[in-house]
Amino acid sequence: MYGFEWSVTIALITWFYCHTRKVRGDTAVIVVCFLAFMVFSLVYASVVISPVGHSVSASLLHSTLLIATHIFAALVLTVLYRVSPFHPLYAIPGPFWYKISSMRLAYTTSTGKRHLVIKGLHEKYGNFVRTGPNMLSINSANAVSQIYTQANCMDKSDAYVLGRQKNVGLFFLPQREKHNSRKKSWAPAFSPSALASYHPCVERRAKALQACIERRMNPVSKSVNLTECFQHWAYDLMGDIVFGGSNRLELMEEGDPSKYVNAVQLATIGFEILGEVPWLFDILWHLPATGNLHTFEKRAGQMMKVRQQDNHGPHNDIAAHLLGEVGSHSVNLTDGELAVDGSLAITAGSDSTSSIMSFIFYFLTSNPDKFNRLRKELDEAFPTGTPLTFGGLSNLAYLNAVIDESLRLGTPFPGLPRVVPKGGSLHRWRQNPCRNYHQRSSVHTTDHC
Repeated sequence: MYGFEWSVTIALITWFYCHTRKVRGDTAVIVVCFLAFMVFSLVYASVVISPVGHSVSASLLHSTLLIATHIFAALVLTVLYRVSPFHPLYAIPGPFWYKISSMRLAYTTSTGKRHLVIKGLHEKYGNFVRTGPNMLSINSANAVSQIYTQANCMDKSDAYVLGRQKNVGLFFLPQREKHNSRKKSWAPAFSPSALASYHPCVERRAKALQACIERRMNPVSKSVNLTECFQHWAYDLMGDIVFGGSNRLELMEEGDPSKYVNAVQLATIGFEILGEVPWLFDILWHLPATGNLHTFEKRAGQMMKVRQQDNHGPHNDIAAHLLGEVGSHSVNLTDGELAVDGSLAITAGSDSTSSIMSFIFYFLTSNPDKFNRLRKELDEAFPTGTPLTFGGLSNLAYLNAVIDESLRLGTPFPGLPRVVPKGGSLHRWRQNPCRNYHQRSSVHTTDHC
């Protein structure tokens, strides 16, 4: 038996290279497969020319042992470094298994209890907790500005990189400069005047939602699946806002035979879990199992093509801004970018809106006194027969308090990871020299109600 010392040596080189360079997961798999082939070829060649000679099966076994030794040694070196004083985050407290592998946080995310686990870790370790080999969770509202809102705020992490996707939507652009440049085509669609122009559409779909709930109510039990109604309403509404009347997206009337809502939900779950292990996302991206990530994108691409061919303008929708039909700014998005941005606009607007609507009604029905108080405020502001107005609704203090509190307690955005720039970033008294994972449990816990 020979070559094991070389396996360990190459493992050390591999660890150093991966430590100093970013290597995508699928690239690593290809390299390992190529390395395995080369090792087997060399071992087999040595067997052929050896005067003693060995069987092919023995050569294959020896090659497998060499590759296994290489991988095992590389993993051991990686773990030792991540828990050693040489690691930049060595001084940050956190559980051992979180320090050595991002798979632990991915598993925690898959349970649906990440927010509770992170909250518990902060209670145990303090405001700064190491939740991954190169990740931190910061429990400080004071850090929000520096991380997210300042001019020199941080770039998004690799959690936003969706495998080898050719066309990237606005939300998934990790670099701040590219994101800001792309956002210029979106910004006019969300100006106060543009938002006001969507009001008739919102009113029409709100009435359709009321009819949908009444139509789907069980006549015997008087029960109804409100979450499903909210989901279908939100998709119909966003379909109108994004593409105007050029496309037909009528889930409240026709249901969801193509399972768009379910596909987007599965894609969101996959994004949340695999976002913690981007290297694994790169590998799984090439498998059929990730098909849910593309289901609604294809539908949105078809809808965008129909919208592009609609010459009965002017149009009052988000697509008009993405296509450069309104405004003075120049928009040069490819068909692929238009498809993913159209999909993003509908799914982001509908999924988050329907989620928070479900949270609002859950909280209200769980607290009858709050429900009755809100109902009283609405009845006093809008007596029977009085039409609802956006201006009147915006002036209702308790209604807005209910919405704000529901957004805080049931935010559809559980984690927005960012990367610390080169040179580090100062948060209060602690200097953080590498990439961070930011989840502010101080904002999303009932202890602050």
